Amino acid sequence: MAIGAALYIMRYMPARPSPLPPADASALTELGERLRKARLRRALTASAVAAAAGITRVTLHRVERGEPAVTLGTVSKVMGVLGLAGDLAWLARDDKLGRELQDARLPARRAARPAQPQSWAAESRGVRPRAAQSRAEQSRAAPPVAPSVAPQPRRAAPVPRLARRIRLDRYAQLRQLAWHLAPGATTLAPQEALALYERYWRHVDRAAMDPQERALLDKLTATVGKGVLLV
Repeated sequence: MAIGAALYIMRYMPARPSPLPPADASALTELGERLRKARLRRALTASAVAAAAGITRVTLHRVERGEPAVTLGTVSKVMGVLGLAGDLAWLARDDKLGRELQDARLPARRAARPAQPQSWAAESRGVRPRAAQSRAEQSRAAPPVAPSVAPQPRRAAPVPRLARRIRLDRYAQLRQLAWHLAPGATTLAPQEALALYERYWRHVDRAAMDPQERALLDKLTATVGKGVLLV
């Protein structure tokens, strides 16, 4: 009987995760505390958030304690219920260290060769310098050609600014995507709105959007998404 129980535990119980470095463990603890405070600010009970996320209260408490064994998918569900799913879109987006390492591997630019003096270059080709030419030769020279003016590059059209908060009652499809938010939520931050569009894109009917909501989605993609819609 004891052997059978031991085999069951070895097969079905998850392995204990290896200990994290102190800095990583502290970051997870702070993340869990921020999620707990976000739930309390919204006056939501642990039972309500756990039911909306499809997890148990025990799992929710493990998330709020910042336990490393909790999966990223579980954390994403809790953040979605709290209306914080947009924050996930900012994780590892600005890879500063990776860009620096990539730039360091680029080949160095070759130094430009020093320009030769005009008189020396002319003599090396068997041509007298301009100062030594006679006035008659200079008069027979071709008339000067007016320098061509390079076309000025066209300035990119400025990206319209977004409001700090987006009202849900003005955009029908965005309001449907935000069904899981806390009761009484009427506005979203631009990052949260774009995250909802990207996360539930399979439920978005772009052809049925009115011009106002289509313009909002284009502005969110150009500003918050830096021109990229992650769908």
